[in-house]
Amino acid sequence: MKKEKQAVLFDLDGTLIDSKPGIFHAIDYTMEALHKPMLSDETKDRFIGPSIGTSFREVCGFDEPLVQTAITLFRTYYKAQGMFECTLYRGLDRLIALLRSQGKTIALATKKPEVFAVEILKKLEIYDLFDVICGADYADTSAHKTYIIKRAAEQCHCAPSDCVLLGDTRFDCIGAKEAGVDCIGVLYGYGTKEELLENGAVALAEDADALAQLLCGQSL
Repeated sequence: MKKEKQAVLFDLDGTLIDSKPGIFHAIDYTMEALHKPMLSDETKDRFIGPSIGTSFREVCGFDEPLVQTAITLFRTYYKAQGMFECTLYRGLDRLIALLRSQGKTIALATKKPEVFAVEILKKLEIYDLFDVICGADYADTSAHKTYIIKRAAEQCHCAPSDCVLLGDTRFDCIGAKEAGVDCIGVLYGYGTKEELLENGAVALAEDADALAQLLCGQSL
């Protein structure tokens, strides 16, 4: 990165939290309710990153009426149970506390519906650590998260060049690049080192301590 950043934007799934169990269970619930074949874990991995509607279209090949039915079923399970089947990655709460102690603005920028993101942060007892929370609305059908990152930067009252996004997939890198924001790729999430580098990550971090070194110049 070329300069110290004022605002740090966190992706949610695969960056802040390990949400795979709840997402996988919601996919299984949906496919069973639709009387469709169960998907392999490798196939379900492709649901993490884009909007859920995009995944049902591109991964499952559903037509639009079926996509809408699948979204409703997925969210029925996810709202009732799946969104709480997650854990905070080790050290992320301490990283955020360190960033805040250095006067950084902390934001969430996620493709997950914002109402779900808020409930997850509250359940994990880290909601109050965030200055800004930006997520998708229920009507979101876009594959990338450019507009969410732009909105997060605006709500942080920062120029894009003064922000950095922490993300784990190409969707984070692409969205950040289009928004004029640097992206640090985390290697403990759901993406790969190759996809992060190929799509413009300015640096890579193996864990929360490595992020602290990059962002704050010190260990946790």
